[in-house]
Amino acid sequence: MAEKKQPIPKRVITEADVDRIMRTAPDYITEGIMKSRANELTAEEKEAFVADVMYLQKAVCADEEGKDVIRFYRPKQVEWETAADGTVMKRYAGVLLDYAECCFRTNDEATGWEIIKQIRNRAWGNLETGMSGEYVFGFEDLSYVRDDYKLNKVKVEVPDAKSFYTRYKAEKGYTADVWLVALTIERRHEFNIEFELWYDLCRSGMAEQFINCEYPMNEGWTKRDFPFYDYYMLFPIPTDEILNNDLINEEDQNPGY
Repeated sequence: MAEKKQPIPKRVITEADVDRIMRTAPDYITEGIMKSRANELTAEEKEAFVADVMYLQKAVCADEEGKDVIRFYRPKQVEWETAADGTVMKRYAGVLLDYAECCFRTNDEATGWEIIKQIRNRAWGNLETGMSGEYVFGFEDLSYVRDDYKLNKVKVEVPDAKSFYTRYKAEKGYTADVWLVALTIERRHEFNIEFELWYDLCRSGMAEQFINCEYPMNEGWTKRDFPFYDYYMLFPIPTDEILNNDLINEEDQNPGY
């Protein structure tokens, strides 16, 4: 039997917690990571540390003067799976990619590709040159950190996005416009662990192409053995709604159900 997934620890973040962590955040997080990797935290200490980091990373922002301040977007005890207010934290990279899509859809391709160039230039590390410190995360002495966590010291030449994605589109078998393929893959890279990609794929109409081109049936490491069905893009109309609503009947059900 598979091990039951443990829920994210939930506890009330008090003003004392906020004051303690904000005053000692860099040292506190560094020490917590080091102790966790060395198995020096008890189960209770690890839960408390994870809760501190996960709760407060969603609540720290900047005021008009650029100072860190705490904003509680949700009730005192955050219910991650059922948060009532649906707050979304959007990264600047997401804003830029949305802007690029607007440019492409309004026939301003030059600006769209320039925005993608900005994203890729940052992702390839060219904004890190000249920065002080050794590591991307600002830690001074983490011997376990891989070399690719270190700040770039020399600027690199970033491949032209339009040329790259023109080849990528042909190699993978996409039929969508090159710019849409580019935005799709850039979003995949930027938001790899932010649980946003599927919604972008649905909104942009790229879900079927992405699945078929990136994960062909019976190929690659996934060995996908099921086809993509269009009707998966819509939920069925609940049977109770059809039975209780005189304005609709079974013929109004979404295709495939």
